[in-house]
Amino acid sequence: MATAAQQFGVPALELRGISNAVGPRDRDAWRIKDALDALQAASSILREVLTS
Repeated sequence: MATAAQQFGVPALELRGISNAVGPRDRDAWRIKDALDALQAASSILREVLTS
């Protein structure tokens, strides 16, 4: 996405939430709700951070 945005002169931003540790895939250990909560918190202050 970032490469395509750069090629077309379009600003881009990516936020990621980490829901699982590196290692064997253990879906029972994934913390998807925590990752989504972190994304929501980050995006709620995004405008403030970008305009500071």
